[in-house]
Parts: sequence; structure tokens; C-alpha cells
Amino acid sequence: MRKVLERIYATVWGALAPVLFLLVLLPFQSMAQGGNPFWQNIPLPPTFRVVTVEPNSGKAILTWEAPAPSPNNPVPQGYLIYRETTNAAGDKVWTLVRTVPPTQFSWTDDDAHAKDGVVRYRIASKGPDNDKPSPMTDPHATIYLEVEYVPCLNKIRMKWTQYGGWNNEIENYIVRAGDRQSWTSLTEFATLKGAQWEYEFDSGQDKTWYLFIEARRTGTGEVTRSNMCEVITRKQYIPSTILLDSIISSPHQNRLTLKMNLNSNPAYFRLVRQNVFDEAEGKLEAIEILRFTDPTTRELIDAVDPDQIQGRKRFYSIIAMDECDAEVDRSQKSNSIIVRVSSRGSSNIVTWDQLEVEEGNRAEYRVHRIITKPTGVEDLEMATVHGGSELRYIDDLSELEGQGVKNDFCYKVSAYELTADNSTKRVSISAPHCTQADSKIEIPTAISPMETAATGNKLARNVFAPLTTYDSNYKMYIYNRVGELIYTGEGKGWNGKLRDGTYAPEGAYIYRIEFYFAERGSQVRTGSFMVVYPTR
Repeated sequence: MRKVLERIYATVWGALAPVLFLLVLLPFQSMAQGGNPFWQNIPLPPTFRVVTVEPNSGKAILTWEAPAPSPNNPVPQGYLIYRETTNAAGDKVWTLVRTVPPTQFSWTDDDAHAKDGVVRYRIASKGPDNDKPSPMTDPHATIYLEVEYVPCLNKIRMKWTQYGGWNNEIENYIVRAGDRQSWTSLTEFATLKGAQWEYEFDSGQDKTWYLFIEARRTGTGEVTRSNMCEVITRKQYIPSTILLDSIISSPHQNRLTLKMNLNSNPAYFRLVRQNVFDEAEGKLEAIEILRFTDPTTRELIDAVDPDQIQGRKRFYSIIAMDECDAEVDRSQKSNSIIVRVSSRGSSNIVTWDQLEVEEGNRAEYRVHRIITKPTGVEDLEMATVHGGSELRYIDDLSELEGQGVKNDFCYKVSAYELTADNSTKRVSISAPHCTQADSKIEIPTAISPMETAATGNKLARNVFAPLTTYDSNYKMYIYNRVGELIYTGEGKGWNGKLRDGTYAPEGAYIYRIEFYFAERGSQVRTGSFMVVYPTR
């Protein structure tokens, strides 16, 4: 019975053994056909440690490790480095940029251009079969730093991309900064949390900054760096000499001249006018007359409200402004001079505004009279008045009576600021102010048109004209006895002739003379006179 069973077992085993062998072998064949690395002869991928940037150049430096030994995978025959690029269709693709030997575990990408933006990499192990590399590693991306300088706040604002490749295992971001261009010389400026991606600090002026970001991986000694940025802060303004050295006034404008010795060039200048001297009050009344940028400017014109500009004295300043519209410098305040004239009898009384001077300096005033004589215009300096004295001058006109001087009397004052050594620092010249002096008027009672010689009067007796202390403006009308207008003249007398050139008949005639005075309006004189022809 036992032998029968042994024969049955041997028969069944012989029949089933091939089947069982196939059942055991099929999974291995399936693995070989479906992806087993050993059967496919595919190595494992390397361990991508870090990609960092050489801050000065923007080159990318990659570091990796060989995969752990595996009995089921071949040893890498080299390493394949891929960089993310953009194809012609605009799609992101992984492009093989370098193959290195199996003994090399770092590579510098000279064409990375990491100073221009983020660069991403992946690495694969090269297998015995060139067309069967390992799967690629997860990507690593460089840190890209951008810097904004805010000159009006004197701040540097930094913003960077997070490092990609450590699964956000960033312990700290380190800001390295200094004034040297070599990145290895830049010291640790600030330590930030690993989740932080921006930073701001006061930059100061007249400085050059070099900055980059360094990231440290949590629990390891691995470090990666960003590109380096350069920032040049704005220049600090050095106080300069800005001097308004003259104000020359005319009836409808003030002309200002200036001198500037600049140590720094501001962005622009403002000419500001104020109506009061006190700084606090002046800010309430200050108006900007004009702006200019040319530092070689030497003359400015204020013609704002021309009809009112000489109504009161004005204070002027030149203000230097920076690019942030902040004041960085200003000139001294200079004021215009307003002259006032009044008549009293045979005198004119002249007063004027005070010139504001710097402490330690003094003012000096020179009074000029401008009149029109028969020989022409005369501009004569009449008096010098020193600062501290009463700002007043009385002009006695009696010596000018009957000299044919026009009755328009104009005055101007030149005000000088003098230093301790009597040198002139600046001058302010007023606009002329005119008045008409009181003029005595005498009207002849008769004329003799055919008489040719004067008889001691200021005018010959053959002309009918008013006799005045000063040459005045007037218009004259002559009527005959029946009321007909026979003569009209302006500023000149009647020689006794009619319109047809014949002499007027002897007898009585009526006159109307209108005198014009700019400040006092018109004055009318009427009456009669005789035309006579004495017998010889």
C-alpha cells in the first residue's frame, strides 16, 4: 500500500512541478517586463543636496550625492543635469544641460543667469544603457533677490523668492550687507525667520550697498545664497551759498538777480514771495512765483499781479528743493523798497521802506530825484540816509520854479546792505514814485499878436498861454465873442492867428484851460482876455 502511494505522489509531483515553477517564475517575469530596476538596468536617482548662487557673477553651483548602494540597481555611470527652460511654444520644459562623470558631485552652471531671475534644476543618474537614466530628483530653485531703493524715505526694501528644494525646511534667512563688492567680505546684517521673504531698513545717504540673501537649512549645515544687488543711495545735500544780491523794481514787476555757489545740485529751485518778514506769519502768505532747474540762472522776474506788485514791500527767498520735494537750502530774505511821496507847499516829502539786513550789517539809502528839464531828463542823487536814521527826505523845489521844469517829480531809493568792512552785499532799488508839485498859475489878460520881442515876461506877449511855476500839461480852448471855437491847443499857447492864417480882430476873447494833474485830477480855469494891436 505504501509503495502504491509513493508511486501516486511521484506521478502527481512530476506533473505539477513544472506548473508550480511557472507560477513562481511568472511574477519575476512580470516585474522584469513592468519596471523592476534590476531587470531594466536602471540606477537609482542621486540625492540633490543644494543649488546655490555665486552672488557676484550669478552662476549656479549644484551639489548632490550618489544614491545608496542597492543589490537590485546598477551603479550610476554618471549624472545628468537638467535646467528648466521655455520652448518656442512658451511651455516650461526640462532641458539636459550637462552630463558629468560618476565621480563628480558638484557642477557650476556658468550660463545660469541667476542674477536675472529664479533658475530651477533636476538631476538624474545615468545608467549602463544610455537611454535608461534614473527618474529625476525633485526640483531645486535658486533664491532670487530684488531690491528697491526709496530715496524720499532713505530706505532699502528687499524681496526674495523662497528657496525651493528643502521642503520649506528653512531655519533662517540671513541678510548679508556691506559696502564692499566682494560677497565673501559682506557680514551678517540681519537674521530673519525662515518664513520671511522681505525686509526693509534705513539706508542713509551717500552710501553704496551690496546685499544678498543666505538661507540655512534646518538641522544641517547646508547653506544657499541668492544673487547680489547693488544700491547707491542719493547724495546728501551740502549747504551752499545762495544769495539774492539785488531787487530792481519797476512799476509792474520786480527783477531779481542772484548768485549761487553750489556744493550739491538740488532737483530744482523755487522763488517764493512773502508779504511779511516774520517766518511763522510768512508761511501763511507765501506764494510761489516760479520754479527753475538751471543752477546757472542769474536773473528772475516777478510779474505776478503786476498792478499790485508795488502796493507794498515784498520779501523774496530762493529755496533749493530735492527730488523728494523737501527743502534742503534757502537764500537769505531780501525785500523790495517802496517809495512814497507827498507834496507840501514848495517841497516834496519822500519816505520809504526799511531794508532788512543780517545781524552785523547795516543799511544805507540813496535818494534820487528824476525831473524833466528843457535840456532833458535829469537823474540826480539828492541825499544819503544811513540806517538807524529817520527814513525821510524833504526836497525843496523853490530853486526850480520858473525854470521850465515839468511838474512831474519822480523819486527812487537805492538801499544797500553793507558789511562790517563797508562792502556791498546786496542792493534793492525801488520803482520810481512820481507826484506833481503844486504849481502857481497866472493867466495873461491881453496879448499883442504882432509883437515880436519879449518884454521881460517868461513868454513873449504875442502868445496867449498860462504862466506856471512848473511846465504843466494842459488843454486850451479859445472862443470869439459870439461863442465860436476858433482855437484848440494842447500844451502850447495861441499866437493870435485864425485857422485861415490871418490875425484875429482886436477885441475880447474867452478862454477855457484844463490842467491835468495825475494825482489830483484836472483843474479848469476860464475867463477872458484882450487881443490888441498897439499903434506905433
